[in-house]
Amino acid sequence: MNQAARDSGDSDAQGRPNLMAQQPSDRSVRGWGIGHALVLLVLVTLAPFIVLEAYRGVQDVARLRAAVADQGRTQAREKATAVDDFLRLTERFLATLAAAPSVQALDASGAAGLFQAARGQNPNYENVFLVTTDGMQRASTAPEIDDVQVTERPYFRQALVSGRMAISEVLTWPGTGRSAVVLAYPVASPDGNPIGVVAVALNIARLSSVIGVTSLPDGSVVLLAQADGAVIAADDRAEFWVGQSLAGQQAFESGRLRIDGPAPETMADGVQRVTGAHPLARAPWLMLVGVPQAEVNAAQQRAVARLGQQLALVALVTSALAFVVLRRVVAPIRALSEGARAFAAGYLHQRIPLRRDDELGDLADALNRMAAALERRLEEEAAHARALRKLTQLQSEFVATASHELRTPVTAIRSYAEALMRPDITDEATRRECLEGIDRGSERLARLVQTLLDVSRIDSGQVAVSLAPVDATAIVRLVAAQLNPAGSEQISVIAPPDLPLVQADPDRLEDVLANLTGNARKFSPPGAPVSIILKRTEDEVVIAVHDHGDGIATEEIERIFDRFYQVQRGADRRVGGAGLGLYIAHGYTTAMGGRIWVESAPGQGSAFFVAMAIASAHAEKPAREDGDATIAGSARRR
Repeated sequence: MNQAARDSGDSDAQGRPNLMAQQPSDRSVRGWGIGHALVLLVLVTLAPFIVLEAYRGVQDVARLRAAVADQGRTQAREKATAVDDFLRLTERFLATLAAAPSVQALDASGAAGLFQAARGQNPNYENVFLVTTDGMQRASTAPEIDDVQVTERPYFRQALVSGRMAISEVLTWPGTGRSAVVLAYPVASPDGNPIGVVAVALNIARLSSVIGVTSLPDGSVVLLAQADGAVIAADDRAEFWVGQSLAGQQAFESGRLRIDGPAPETMADGVQRVTGAHPLARAPWLMLVGVPQAEVNAAQQRAVARLGQQLALVALVTSALAFVVLRRVVAPIRALSEGARAFAAGYLHQRIPLRRDDELGDLADALNRMAAALERRLEEEAAHARALRKLTQLQSEFVATASHELRTPVTAIRSYAEALMRPDITDEATRRECLEGIDRGSERLARLVQTLLDVSRIDSGQVAVSLAPVDATAIVRLVAAQLNPAGSEQISVIAPPDLPLVQADPDRLEDVLANLTGNARKFSPPGAPVSIILKRTEDEVVIAVHDHGDGIATEEIERIFDRFYQVQRGADRRVGGAGLGLYIAHGYTTAMGGRIWVESAPGQGSAFFVAMAIASAHAEKPAREDGDATIAGSARRR
């Protein structure tokens, strides 16, 4: 009995402490100390909690700033995608023109008519024209405009060399004075040789319309800049920026290098912005989006105001909860301490009677589960100890059995050998009888050693089997012929005609059936018949060995195939053995992919069943010789 139970005088009839009992005197003083400690703990922890909430608020503000930057990058990516889509559509349009027969034939009149129709559908094109590889303009929607320096333009050579659309820098288009970019696509002859380029001069204002209006806050800008930093297009609220240069801006350089954007910076118009940039895939341009830092500051102020309100609410609620917790925590802690002392004293069957839907209830459940787990562990260790004792007993029995089984052939061999060495034995018949006795003893000894080797292979999972289509009926008849006493028909075989072949190792299957049939003979009364019945199921052939012995008790059937196990048959047991035959039979059958089981009842004999899978339909059936149960390649000296 533990000290708490003795102090309180409260225990059950078996000396176990009653955890429901409350302890007086010094317990009340200890509870008063816990209460004061809890009050102090609540007061001390309230300030760190407020600091934690403030830290979380700062983190929220930082996340808000990052969200604004992400919004800018997202907008830049979406607008860049929109411009890329527009350029892809233009490239498809140019590819269609380049594939037109009149263009491939450099037919000036036919190509000019085609270009006029195309420009009528696309008013944003300043000009649609066709230029040969030597720079001669063959067709144009504005024939009076002829760029004599076209062969020196980078986009012209780039289109011819790359075989895909090339884009120029921003140009001032002759005749209109408007800014434009030229999109050129190579034209190839029917045999695949480049013969020129077809191009459109795109009004730069069209790119601004593609960028369109965004849902960003006031003061935000969406800018499209070429490689040198010059802004070539902007959304309708940032037309001031067209023609300006972003060269030197950190946002531009970061976007061009495809790295994360910098901290907020002041742009050319004097406004500090949080920026995000994204390069285009189809042009050497960069899309840049800037959101005013003032918008971020306003959002931060709103977040700080919300944080203050949350902290005030948390402080109020925490104070109210502290009062409730102080009144509810002392008694449960007492119950927990009593239960812990009981568990420490070894009363693991006890449970802490605390049912609460809170942390203390969870702790009580955890302690109860711990006690139950420890109790189960002790029971398992006791069971393990019993199992070890049983194993030791089995090993001792096996050593004794093996010693007995090995002693018999060794003694016989030694006796015959001593007889042969006697000088007075000169009779040839006697000497031959001694030699035959030595041969029988050595054969029996070899079988015992082979049995132990088979057990070792089965234990290690290294049973070697060679599966092949096998005639199970032939093997059964061979086993029956070998085990039938001379001139006797004690073992009978019943098999239907045309039984299919099974997938098995013939030698191993013969060993299994020989073991089962030999056991049936040994455990049946002298002269009692033993029958082997074969039948086919849906996908197996089942071999049943029936005897007329004493049968097996129900509690022993589950262990009949265990190693070293022998059915208890009283003091007058008629047969010996090491209890390994059925264990080996089970191991062989399992290794061949088959099944083995037994059905028996005391006084009604036993039936051992072996089920093997039917071999594939195209397998050839082994040849027989006049009904003889000889298996080609499987009969061997036993």
